[in-house]
Amino acid sequence: MVKRLGDIASFRRGLTYSKGDEAPFSSKCVLRSNNINLEANSLDLSEIKYLREDFIIPDDRKLKANSIFICMSNGSKQHVGKVAFIEKDMDYAFGGFMGLIVPSPEVSAKFVYYACQSSAYRSFLSQVGNGIGITNLRFSDLEKFEIPLPPLAEQQRIVEELDLLSRVIELKNAQLRTLDELAQSIFCEMFGEILSNEKRWDISTIGGEFKVYSGGTPDTKQPAYWENGNISWIGSNLCQNLVLYHNDGKFITEEGLSHSSAKVFSENFVLVALVGATIGKSALLRFKTTTNQNVAGIDVPSNDRYTSEFVYMMMRGLYPLFMNVSNGKFKMANLSFVRSLPIIKPPLSLQETFSERFSVIQRQKSNVEKSIVVAENFLASRMDKYFNE
Repeated sequence: MVKRLGDIASFRRGLTYSKGDEAPFSSKCVLRSNNINLEANSLDLSEIKYLREDFIIPDDRKLKANSIFICMSNGSKQHVGKVAFIEKDMDYAFGGFMGLIVPSPEVSAKFVYYACQSSAYRSFLSQVGNGIGITNLRFSDLEKFEIPLPPLAEQQRIVEELDLLSRVIELKNAQLRTLDELAQSIFCEMFGEILSNEKRWDISTIGGEFKVYSGGTPDTKQPAYWENGNISWIGSNLCQNLVLYHNDGKFITEEGLSHSSAKVFSENFVLVALVGATIGKSALLRFKTTTNQNVAGIDVPSNDRYTSEFVYMMMRGLYPLFMNVSNGKFKMANLSFVRSLPIIKPPLSLQETFSERFSVIQRQKSNVEKSIVVAENFLASRMDKYFNE
Protein backbone atom coordinates (compact mmCIF):
# COMPACT_ATOMS: atom_id res chain seq x y z
CA MET A 1 0.00 0.00 0.00
CA VAL A 2 1.25 3.47 -0.93
CA LYS A 3 0.16 6.55 1.00
CA ARG A 4 0.75 10.24 0.44
CA LEU A 5 2.58 11.93 3.30
CA GLY A 6 -0.34 14.34 3.66
CA ASP A 7 -2.67 11.39 4.34
CA ILE A 8 -0.63 10.05 7.26
CA ALA A 9 0.79 13.23 8.83
CA SER A 10 -0.01 16.83 9.66
CA PHE A 11 2.31 19.79 9.20
CA ARG A 12 3.22 22.72 11.42
CA ARG A 13 4.86 25.91 10.27
CA GLY A 14 7.71 27.56 12.14
CA LEU A 15 7.69 30.60 14.39
CA THR A 16 7.84 34.10 12.90
CA TYR A 17 9.94 36.66 14.76
CA SER A 18 11.91 39.81 13.98
CA LYS A 19 15.49 40.87 14.60
CA GLY A 20 14.26 42.97 17.50
CA ASP A 21 12.89 39.85 19.19
CA GLU A 22 16.35 38.27 19.42
CA ALA A 23 18.42 38.26 22.61
CA PRO A 24 22.04 37.39 23.48
CA PHE A 25 20.79 34.71 25.87
CA SER A 26 17.50 33.66 27.43
CA SER A 27 15.38 30.62 28.22
CA LYS A 28 13.49 31.09 24.93
CA CYS A 29 15.34 29.07 22.28
CA VAL A 30 14.52 28.82 18.59
CA LEU A 31 16.09 26.33 16.18
CA ARG A 32 16.99 27.03 12.56
CA SER A 33 18.41 25.20 9.56
CA ASN A 34 21.90 24.94 11.06
CA ASN A 35 20.42 22.89 13.90
CA ILE A 36 19.89 19.90 11.59
CA ASN A 37 23.08 18.04 10.74
CA LEU A 38 22.89 17.36 7.00
CA GLU A 39 25.10 14.25 7.02
CA ALA A 40 23.69 12.61 10.14
CA ASN A 41 20.04 13.74 9.81
CA SER A 42 20.06 14.58 13.49
CA LEU A 43 19.76 17.58 15.79
CA ASP A 44 22.80 19.79 16.28
CA LEU A 45 22.39 22.12 19.27
CA SER A 46 25.87 23.65 19.13
CA GLU A 47 24.58 27.05 17.96
CA ILE A 48 21.16 28.24 19.14
CA LYS A 49 19.26 31.47 18.58
CA TYR A 50 17.63 33.10 21.63
CA LEU A 51 14.54 35.30 21.87
CA ARG A 52 13.49 37.85 24.49
CA GLU A 53 12.17 36.41 27.75
CA ASP A 54 8.82 38.14 27.23
CA PHE A 55 8.38 36.67 23.75
CA ILE A 56 5.39 34.32 23.74
CA ILE A 57 6.00 31.00 21.96
CA PRO A 58 2.83 29.04 21.14
CA ASP A 59 2.98 25.41 22.22
CA ASP A 60 2.41 24.17 18.67
CA ARG A 61 5.62 25.92 17.58
CA LYS A 62 7.75 23.70 19.82
CA LEU A 63 9.34 20.35 18.99
CA LYS A 64 7.14 17.40 19.92
CA ALA A 65 7.89 13.73 20.58
CA ASN A 66 7.65 11.40 17.57
CA SER A 67 7.75 14.22 15.06
CA ILE A 68 10.12 15.10 12.24
CA PHE A 69 11.90 18.46 12.22
CA ILE A 70 12.40 19.64 8.62
CA CYS A 71 14.15 22.49 6.81
CA MET A 72 11.63 24.13 4.46
CA SER A 73 13.76 26.94 3.04
CA ASN A 74 17.48 27.64 2.68
CA GLY A 75 19.88 29.46 0.39
CA SER A 76 21.60 26.13 -0.30
CA LYS A 77 19.39 23.64 -2.13
CA GLN A 78 21.06 20.61 -0.56
CA HIS A 79 19.80 21.67 2.88
CA VAL A 80 16.16 22.01 1.86
CA GLY A 81 14.18 18.99 3.05
CA LYS A 82 16.80 17.71 5.49
CA VAL A 83 15.26 16.17 8.59
CA ALA A 84 15.90 15.20 12.20
CA PHE A 85 13.81 12.85 14.33
CA ILE A 86 12.48 14.22 17.62
CA GLU A 87 12.43 11.48 20.25
CA LYS A 88 10.79 13.48 23.06
CA ASP A 89 9.08 16.80 23.77
CA MET A 90 11.63 19.62 23.77
CA ASP A 91 11.28 23.19 24.98
CA TYR A 92 12.65 24.54 21.70
CA ALA A 93 10.73 26.57 19.17
CA PHE A 94 11.49 26.25 15.46
CA GLY A 95 11.90 29.21 13.14
CA GLY A 96 9.89 30.34 10.14
CA PHE A 97 12.06 28.60 7.54
CA MET A 98 11.52 25.31 9.36
CA GLY A 99 8.60 22.96 9.84
CA LEU A 100 7.38 19.96 11.78
CA ILE A 101 5.93 16.78 10.30
CA VAL A 102 3.67 15.05 12.83
CA PRO A 103 2.81 11.48 11.73
CA SER A 104 -0.53 10.07 12.86
CA PRO A 105 -0.57 7.41 15.63
CA GLU A 106 -1.56 4.75 13.08
CA VAL A 107 1.94 4.79 11.52
CA SER A 108 5.47 4.55 12.88
CA ALA A 109 6.87 8.09 13.05
CA LYS A 110 10.40 6.70 12.79
CA PHE A 111 9.42 4.81 9.62
CA VAL A 112 8.28 8.10 8.07
CA TYR A 113 11.56 9.69 9.19
CA TYR A 114 13.56 7.02 7.36
CA ALA A 115 11.37 7.47 4.28
CA CYS A 116 12.43 11.14 4.36
CA GLN A 117 16.05 10.06 3.94
CA SER A 118 15.50 7.73 0.99
CA SER A 119 16.68 8.27 -2.57
CA ALA A 120 13.01 8.42 -3.59
CA TYR A 121 12.57 11.38 -1.23
CA ARG A 122 15.63 13.16 -2.62
CA SER A 123 14.36 12.61 -6.14
CA PHE A 124 10.99 14.04 -5.10
CA LEU A 125 12.65 17.12 -3.60
CA SER A 126 14.63 17.81 -6.76
CA GLN A 127 11.37 18.15 -8.66
CA VAL A 128 9.48 20.44 -6.29
CA GLY A 129 12.09 22.92 -4.96
CA ASN A 130 11.63 26.47 -6.21
CA GLY A 131 12.49 30.05 -5.38
CA ILE A 132 15.02 32.70 -6.31
CA GLY A 133 18.01 32.97 -3.98
CA ILE A 134 16.33 30.90 -1.29
CA THR A 135 15.07 27.49 -2.31
CA ASN A 136 11.65 26.73 -0.87
CA LEU A 137 9.69 23.61 -0.06
CA ARG A 138 5.95 24.07 0.41
CA PHE A 139 3.75 21.88 2.57
CA SER A 140 1.31 21.68 -0.36
CA ASP A 141 4.09 19.95 -2.32
CA LEU A 142 5.51 17.92 0.56
CA GLU A 143 2.15 16.32 1.30
CA LYS A 144 2.24 14.68 -2.16
CA PHE A 145 5.34 12.59 -1.36
CA GLU A 146 4.33 8.94 -1.60
CA ILE A 147 5.53 6.36 0.92
CA PRO A 148 5.19 2.55 0.57
CA LEU A 149 3.40 1.69 3.81
CA PRO A 150 3.40 -1.92 5.08
CA PRO A 151 1.41 -2.95 8.20
CA LEU A 152 2.45 -1.23 11.43
CA ALA A 153 4.23 -4.31 12.82
CA GLU A 154 6.35 -4.52 9.66
CA GLN A 155 7.10 -0.79 9.84
CA GLN A 156 8.39 -1.29 13.38
CA ARG A 157 10.54 -4.26 12.31
CA ILE A 158 12.04 -2.21 9.47
CA VAL A 159 12.76 0.66 11.86
CA GLU A 160 14.59 -1.72 14.22
CA GLU A 161 16.73 -2.97 11.33
CA LEU A 162 17.56 0.52 10.04
CA ASP A 163 18.23 1.76 13.58
CA LEU A 164 20.73 -1.07 14.06
CA LEU A 165 22.56 -0.31 10.82
CA SER A 166 22.60 3.41 11.62
CA ARG A 167 24.01 2.63 15.06
CA VAL A 168 26.81 0.55 13.52
CA ILE A 169 27.76 3.49 11.29
CA GLU A 170 27.57 5.87 14.24
CA LEU A 171 29.94 3.68 16.28
CA LYS A 172 32.41 3.42 13.41
CA ASN A 173 32.41 7.20 13.02
CA ALA A 174 33.09 7.42 16.75
CA GLN A 175 36.11 5.17 16.15
CA LEU A 176 37.39 7.65 13.57
CA ARG A 177 37.03 10.51 16.03
CA THR A 178 38.89 8.53 18.69
CA LEU A 179 41.76 7.79 16.30
CA ASP A 180 41.93 11.45 15.30
CA GLU A 181 42.02 12.46 18.97
CA LEU A 182 44.84 9.96 19.48
CA ALA A 183 46.90 11.63 16.74
CA GLN A 184 46.30 15.03 18.32
CA SER A 185 47.24 13.69 21.74
CA ILE A 186 50.51 12.22 20.45
CA PHE A 187 51.32 15.50 18.70
CA CYS A 188 50.71 17.54 21.87
CA GLU A 189 52.76 15.11 23.96
CA MET A 190 55.71 15.37 21.58
CA PHE A 191 55.58 19.07 20.68
CA GLY A 192 53.46 20.73 23.35
CA GLU A 193 50.57 23.15 22.98
CA ILE A 194 51.23 25.12 19.80
CA LEU A 195 49.88 28.59 20.53
CA SER A 196 51.67 28.89 23.88
CA ASN A 197 54.81 27.07 22.64
CA GLU A 198 55.04 25.44 26.05
CA LYS A 199 58.18 23.48 25.10
CA ARG A 200 59.98 26.66 24.03
CA TRP A 201 60.94 25.61 20.53
CA ASP A 202 62.58 28.10 18.19
CA ILE A 203 59.89 29.84 16.13
CA SER A 204 59.71 30.91 12.52
CA THR A 205 56.76 31.78 10.27
CA ILE A 206 54.97 29.78 7.61
CA GLY A 207 56.09 32.32 5.00
CA GLY A 208 59.64 32.21 6.31
CA GLU A 209 59.85 28.45 5.83
CA PHE A 210 57.64 27.69 2.83
CA LYS A 211 56.30 29.08 -0.39
CA VAL A 212 52.55 29.61 -0.08
CA TYR A 213 50.22 29.80 -3.07
CA SER A 214 46.53 30.20 -3.73
CA GLY A 215 44.54 28.59 -6.50
CA GLY A 216 42.06 29.84 -9.05
CA THR A 217 38.87 29.02 -10.91
CA PRO A 218 38.74 28.79 -14.71
CA ASP A 219 35.86 30.67 -16.32
CA THR A 220 32.83 28.43 -15.79
CA LYS A 221 31.22 29.85 -18.94
CA GLN A 222 33.96 28.34 -21.08
CA PRO A 223 33.16 24.64 -21.73
CA ALA A 224 36.67 24.12 -23.13
CA TYR A 225 38.07 24.78 -19.65
CA TRP A 226 35.98 22.05 -18.01
CA GLU A 227 34.52 19.46 -20.38
CA ASN A 228 36.46 16.19 -20.51
CA GLY A 229 39.05 17.64 -18.14
CA ASN A 230 41.54 15.30 -16.48
CA ILE A 231 43.22 17.69 -14.02
CA SER A 232 41.82 17.44 -10.51
CA TRP A 233 40.29 20.66 -9.14
CA ILE A 234 38.96 21.04 -5.60
CA GLY A 235 37.43 23.73 -3.40
CA SER A 236 37.83 24.79 0.21
CA ASN A 237 34.92 22.53 1.18
CA LEU A 238 37.37 19.60 1.17
CA CYS A 239 39.58 21.19 3.81
CA GLN A 240 38.04 19.34 6.74
CA ASN A 241 41.04 18.51 8.98
CA LEU A 242 41.71 15.25 7.19
CA VAL A 243 44.12 13.44 4.93
CA LEU A 244 42.83 13.91 1.39
CA TYR A 245 43.21 11.00 -1.03
CA HIS A 246 40.88 12.05 -3.87
CA ASN A 247 38.74 14.91 -5.10
CA ASP A 248 34.95 15.21 -5.22
CA GLY A 249 34.51 14.77 -8.95
CA LYS A 250 35.58 18.10 -10.44
CA PHE A 251 38.22 18.33 -13.19
CA ILE A 252 39.57 21.03 -15.48
CA THR A 253 41.39 20.88 -18.81
CA GLU A 254 44.93 21.96 -19.70
CA GLU A 255 43.39 24.98 -21.39
CA GLY A 256 41.45 25.83 -18.23
CA LEU A 257 44.64 25.56 -16.20
CA SER A 258 46.63 27.82 -18.53
CA HIS A 259 43.86 30.45 -18.68
CA SER A 260 43.39 30.82 -14.92
CA SER A 261 45.38 31.37 -11.76
CA ALA A 262 44.89 27.72 -10.76
CA LYS A 263 48.14 25.95 -9.84
CA VAL A 264 49.01 22.29 -9.53
CA PHE A 265 49.80 21.31 -5.95
CA SER A 266 51.75 18.08 -5.55
CA GLU A 267 51.37 15.27 -3.08
CA ASN A 268 52.22 16.25 0.53
CA PHE A 269 51.27 19.90 0.12
CA VAL A 270 49.32 21.12 3.15
CA LEU A 271 46.12 22.95 2.25
CA VAL A 272 44.18 25.42 4.38
CA ALA A 273 40.80 27.02 3.68
CA LEU A 274 40.82 30.82 3.52
CA VAL A 275 37.11 31.54 3.63
CA GLY A 276 33.66 30.12 4.26
CA ALA A 277 32.41 27.45 6.62
CA THR A 278 35.76 25.64 6.62
CA ILE A 279 38.03 28.68 7.11
CA GLY A 280 41.19 27.69 8.99
CA LYS A 281 40.65 23.96 8.50
CA SER A 282 43.41 21.99 6.84
CA ALA A 283 44.02 18.99 4.62
CA LEU A 284 47.11 16.88 3.98
CA LEU A 285 47.22 16.25 0.25
CA ARG A 286 47.99 12.73 -0.97
CA PHE A 287 47.43 13.32 -4.69
CA LYS A 288 48.18 15.98 -7.30
CA THR A 289 45.45 18.60 -7.73
CA THR A 290 44.59 22.20 -8.46
CA THR A 291 42.35 24.24 -6.14
CA ASN A 292 40.13 27.29 -6.26
CA GLN A 293 41.18 30.69 -4.94
CA ASN A 294 39.75 29.99 -1.49
CA VAL A 295 42.52 27.53 -0.67
CA ALA A 296 46.13 28.22 0.30
CA GLY A 297 48.69 25.57 -0.61
CA ILE A 298 51.80 25.28 1.58
CA ASP A 299 54.74 23.76 -0.30
CA VAL A 300 56.12 21.52 2.44
CA PRO A 301 57.87 19.04 0.09
CA SER A 302 60.37 21.73 -0.99
CA ASN A 303 61.69 22.16 2.57
CA ASP A 304 63.59 19.10 3.82
CA ARG A 305 63.61 20.41 7.40
CA TYR A 306 59.93 19.56 7.88
CA THR A 307 57.61 16.61 7.38
CA SER A 308 54.19 17.19 5.86
CA GLU A 309 52.46 15.28 8.67
CA PHE A 310 54.00 17.60 11.25
CA VAL A 311 53.06 20.78 9.35
CA TYR A 312 49.52 19.51 8.81
CA MET A 313 48.99 18.92 12.53
CA MET A 314 50.73 22.21 13.28
CA MET A 315 48.23 24.06 11.07
CA ARG A 316 45.35 22.38 12.86
CA GLY A 317 46.70 23.79 16.10
CA LEU A 318 46.62 27.30 14.62
CA TYR A 319 42.90 27.14 13.84
CA PRO A 320 41.89 29.57 16.65
CA LEU A 321 43.92 32.32 14.98
CA PHE A 322 41.70 32.12 11.90
CA MET A 323 38.67 32.80 14.08
CA ASN A 324 40.11 36.23 14.89
CA VAL A 325 40.81 37.45 11.34
CA SER A 326 37.79 39.79 11.44
CA ASN A 327 35.06 40.90 13.81
CA GLY A 328 32.30 40.47 11.24
CA LYS A 329 30.14 37.42 10.66
CA PHE A 330 31.87 36.68 7.34
CA LYS A 331 35.50 35.70 7.90
CA MET A 332 38.17 35.71 5.22
CA ALA A 333 41.91 35.12 5.46
CA ASN A 334 44.51 35.84 2.78
CA LEU A 335 47.97 34.59 1.84
CA SER A 336 49.69 37.32 3.84
CA PHE A 337 47.88 36.14 6.95
CA VAL A 338 48.85 32.50 6.33
CA ARG A 339 52.48 33.46 5.71
CA SER A 340 52.56 35.39 8.99
CA LEU A 341 51.44 32.42 11.07
CA PRO A 342 54.00 31.03 13.53
CA ILE A 343 55.58 27.60 13.19
CA ILE A 344 57.80 25.88 15.72
CA LYS A 345 61.11 24.31 14.65
CA PRO A 346 61.60 20.96 16.40
CA PRO A 347 64.33 18.56 15.21
CA LEU A 348 63.56 16.71 11.98
CA SER A 349 64.17 13.37 13.73
CA LEU A 350 61.35 14.11 16.18
CA GLN A 351 59.04 15.10 13.35
CA GLU A 352 59.85 11.86 11.54
CA THR A 353 59.01 9.84 14.65
CA PHE A 354 55.65 11.59 14.81
CA SER A 355 55.06 11.00 11.09
CA GLU A 356 55.62 7.26 11.55
CA ARG A 357 53.08 7.13 14.38
CA PHE A 358 50.68 9.31 12.40
CA SER A 359 50.92 6.91 9.44
CA VAL A 360 50.04 3.93 11.64
CA ILE A 361 46.93 5.76 12.86
CA GLN A 362 46.01 6.72 9.29
CA ARG A 363 46.15 3.08 8.21
CA GLN A 364 43.80 2.20 11.04
CA LYS A 365 41.49 5.06 10.04
CA SER A 366 41.56 3.88 6.44
CA ASN A 367 40.35 0.43 7.47
CA VAL A 368 37.53 1.93 9.52
CA GLU A 369 36.56 4.27 6.66
CA LYS A 370 36.34 1.32 4.27
CA SER A 371 34.06 -0.51 6.70
CA ILE A 372 31.88 2.60 6.96
CA VAL A 373 31.48 2.69 3.18
CA VAL A 374 30.39 -0.96 3.23
CA ALA A 375 27.90 -0.29 6.04
CA GLU A 376 26.54 2.86 4.36
CA ASN A 377 26.10 1.06 1.05
CA PHE A 378 24.26 -1.77 2.78
CA LEU A 379 22.02 0.70 4.61
CA ALA A 380 21.30 2.46 1.30
CA SER A 381 20.38 -0.85 -0.33
CA ARG A 382 17.95 -1.67 2.48
CA MET A 383 16.44 1.81 2.24
CA ASP A 384 15.95 1.30 -1.50
CA LYS A 385 14.27 -2.03 -0.83
CA TYR A 386 11.78 -0.56 1.63
CA PHE A 387 11.08 2.85 0.08
CA ASN A 388 11.84 2.64 -3.65
CA GLU A 389 10.31 -0.64 -4.75
